[in-house]
Amino acid sequence: LMFHGFFMCLDSLLFMVTYLPIRIMRALYLLFYTALLPKHVRERSRLLNVRFHRTQLYDLLRGSIIVIAFLALLQVQMSQIYHFVRGQTFIKLYV
Repeated sequence: LMFHGFFMCLDSLLFMVTYLPIRIMRALYLLFYTALLPKHVRERSRLLNVRFHRTQLYDLLRGSIIVIAFLALLQVQMSQIYHFVRGQTFIKLYV
């Protein structure tokens, strides 16, 4: 059971580190392609199925959530949080 949980966490981490950036770059390319190119060029590419879909929007939203969380955590001083939690009576941290 522990191995299953470990591999689930590893799979999620590897997805965020390797596959999601590739999907975000593809979504940005498709957004640029569908938003800025003239309509007649996009009409020819319909046969290639090169359009911005909802799934690319979800990828961009996932990437932006990760960036926002990263920037928010940069503002937090972990030493102050550690001492705050350590001083709580109902949570005891043993180091």
